Amino acid sequence: MKFLSSTVAFYFAASITFIFTFFRAVFFILPQGILENSTGTLLILQFKLFLIFLGYSFLYIIQNSGNQKLLIFAVVVLAIRWAYTVIDKKKILPPEAYPLMAVSLVGLQFFADLSLTYFIFSLLIILVFMLLHTITLRLIATALTFIAALYFLDKYEIIFSILFMLLGLCLVKLTRKTWLTRAEAALVLLFLIPLFQIGVAYLPAKFTTDHATRFTDKLALSFCEMPAKNALFAVHPECPMAMFTNQCRHGFIGEYNSQTLQTHSRINILNDNYYGRPEQIVCHGKKIFVGLNEMWANRRYVGPNAAIIDFTTTQPIITRNIGQSDIGNSLLYDPIHDALFMASEWDKRIYRWDFSKNTMNTTIGDHLPNEWYSVFTRSIHSGSRILHHDGYSRNLNTAYAAEWISGRRVHEIDLTALQPKRTLVVNGGASLGATVDDTASRLWVSHLWGVSVFNLKSGALLKKHRLGFMNRPAVIDFNNNLVFIASSLSGRIYVFNRVTMQRVKAIAVGIGPRYLYVSNQTNRLYYGTIAGSYALDLGGME
Repeated sequence: MKFLSSTVAFYFAASITFIFTFFRAVFFILPQGILENSTGTLLILQFKLFLIFLGYSFLYIIQNSGNQKLLIFAVVVLAIRWAYTVIDKKKILPPEAYPLMAVSLVGLQFFADLSLTYFIFSLLIILVFMLLHTITLRLIATALTFIAALYFLDKYEIIFSILFMLLGLCLVKLTRKTWLTRAEAALVLLFLIPLFQIGVAYLPAKFTTDHATRFTDKLALSFCEMPAKNALFAVHPECPMAMFTNQCRHGFIGEYNSQTLQTHSRINILNDNYYGRPEQIVCHGKKIFVGLNEMWANRRYVGPNAAIIDFTTTQPIITRNIGQSDIGNSLLYDPIHDALFMASEWDKRIYRWDFSKNTMNTTIGDHLPNEWYSVFTRSIHSGSRILHHDGYSRNLNTAYAAEWISGRRVHEIDLTALQPKRTLVVNGGASLGATVDDTASRLWVSHLWGVSVFNLKSGALLKKHRLGFMNRPAVIDFNNNLVFIASSLSGRIYVFNRVTMQRVKAIAVGIGPRYLYVSNQTNRLYYGTIAGSYALDLGGME
């Protein structure tokens, strides 16, 4: 029984895909997105959405100053589209080809994570096999896609991949019985792909991980440590990841024993007159700097904000709303000059509070504009900045500010002159923060779709990895020569070899990890998910 006509199914799917692609391309400028679902949609629905992909490709090519690899990719897809149009008109293409290709895309996306070359090669193999008249060979080609991808998957991804493949085979059966048209079968798979991907990310959080110790059932967004107090601090927002400020009124800073992970105290920086969502903390000496977002003070919206917790006395002294309103919620402390940098993703300003002189500089970001248009407020914003507490270089006396919304660059700022020195072009989608490895003279820049590694001295791009979605700033484990990157919406922590910059593994932890923290004192990695906060022992990790 047919539930939807082919024409309606196609145009409905085309409309949804166009809106989604347009949003990603224009609002966030996500050049890597074509390797995930956009390309797959073109192949599924008889390539009639090719113009969207082509425009997307040229956007990427322009931004990357003539990326030859992607130009070749665009030509290949154009040729494939033309070939399949001819084949389809001659009725050579079997009815199950499109749903099988839709199933194959789930496996193919893992090749896209590795490199563009692997993706094109595997894509061509699948398309050639689809032209064969023996369905057994076509099914074998589909299965091989998954078998080859199993090497790169964890157990949760394997489970969902197998389920999705079985579903695809059921739809093939329905197509052959003419209960569904191939457009309808492809439409079903098109809408189920995101659901399966959500399941892959969500499922690990529902089970107690066997590789880490959960020391609280509360989500922590960031961590820092005071070795002198033998204390680990964690930010617990007590509200969803989205911006529901009223639900964040009970957020707090949890203090735990660094060795035993037992709860020591609860520091309440929020009250009825000062509330919002605490996010990032930085420990230095006997002080904790706290970055907060969507803040309200005395019934007035103050936007991004910052606070300080001082432990120099018996009882911690909390200073709220430091500096002024709308001061910025992402933090970078400069220990060389005893200064705190603060920035917000909603404007171009970068604030610097010099503690020794007790002065505030508000003009640093004025030299780094990247205007962007908000489709929600229908207004032009002056810029967008993201700072990370490990984003400064002692050797070069520089700090690094990444562009978030509509951002493609990272700006290098002289810590003494407080002037921009150079700009590194990332082109990996909006950046979420930069991390400095002074010993190796490298800069790890995380963005929505992956991570890029630059040589700090020359500015040359050394390595680029395609990861999950929403990748947070990298943290470096110098003792074990590892680099960790949390992918919040993919529910994974990606592990890299610090020396070779090669990906070692992906740890399935569940949705939610943000700011990771590596403790040299306890040799642990701390992270939080929707299921709680965890400590991962780094001893013996390869």
